[in-house]
Amino acid sequence: MSDESVRKVHKPNLVVEDEDIGLLETDETMTNQEFTSIFYNTSVFDENDGTMVFDAEVINKFKRVLVYQEKLEPLRERIICLQFEKYFEDEDVDRENSKVVTISLFGECEIPNVTIYASKENGDYIYVTCKTFRKMLKKLEDNTIQFLKPPGNEPVISLRLWAFDNDMDLSFENEKLEISFHDSESDESREESFENTEKSSSKKKGTTGKDVVDQIIGSKSDSKKSSGKDKSQTKHAGTLTKGEYDQIFINNYVESGEDIEIKPSVLEKTEKLISNMEQVKTVRERFSYHNVRKFIDEDLNIDNLISDELKVMVNNRPVCKFKVYKTKEAEEKLYISLFNFKLLLTRAGSYYSLYLYGDKETFVNLNRWADESCAGIQIDEKSKTMKIIF
Repeated sequence: MSDESVRKVHKPNLVVEDEDIGLLETDETMTNQEFTSIFYNTSVFDENDGTMVFDAEVINKFKRVLVYQEKLEPLRERIICLQFEKYFEDEDVDRENSKVVTISLFGECEIPNVTIYASKENGDYIYVTCKTFRKMLKKLEDNTIQFLKPPGNEPVISLRLWAFDNDMDLSFENEKLEISFHDSESDESREESFENTEKSSSKKKGTTGKDVVDQIIGSKSDSKKSSGKDKSQTKHAGTLTKGEYDQIFINNYVESGEDIEIKPSVLEKTEKLISNMEQVKTVRERFSYHNVRKFIDEDLNIDNLISDELKVMVNNRPVCKFKVYKTKEAEEKLYISLFNFKLLLTRAGSYYSLYLYGDKETFVNLNRWADESCAGIQIDEKSKTMKIIF
């Protein structure tokens, strides 16, 4: 008789009532064989080792699996919401101005009949519901996005901020929104320096849906490599490991063939992670504002300025159209709203700008920012274009 069989003989043959069931103080594992035995009632005894399929140990352990999953569910949703809320928008969304379009994702797949909403600030169609955003990332094989379920009134996602944050480009034409990774060799600055043959050979080739997600979300292969190292670490360490983090999003046990780990220690560490993520939100916002407040003119009277809507570009990469204000004096000073300055910074690759509160009533002195950033500003009145060149 196997050691496993002997161990089971000494377990009390008593099924704990639902109201009394709880998690053990230590982590435990339910084997896939035990798990599937709950669903496949082919015989009274398991043919492999002779132990009873529906003994009290398996039933109690399965109940603890259910308790564990019920406790994990709100934590999963909170973590994903905290990760993606930097793309949430509400005030700028023109919900009365929408279009039904097809979204093309990196040439890999298309999602037809998608409703996108316009921006109140510049009229660009760049907002989608969380449901549409989940569908997009699901198409790109990101399974964690299913847990993006913001509480209360569901905000919309700014595809523009998402694209800027992940070095992607958006183009809207013929009722189709194309999302693609940026090809730096296609910039006008590159076109002036290289021959056409050199440009064409530089384009990315063979990008798959998985490649796209690996670039956006992070490499899955790194996760697999780290999981082996995680197992050797102390179970109750205060830090949530990458392997543990990945495991909390797994809920397709029936067909996976994997054992199920019931980890109260992970629940504790996940709750600590969420607490830290929530506390750092205000710190990020304060840091972001601290970095730009020196460019803000508090007493600016916008009525005394001349405004013009320009197509703004950063190093030949489009940001969007927005109003640029200038003084009437001989020595021009240029201003844009803090809302648009956030977009400009994000397109320029600023790591903190996503957490900047984009106030439309606060204005930034562009000249002061450009001087400190060693950037040049070029305005073409004829083409209604402003270029920021670093």
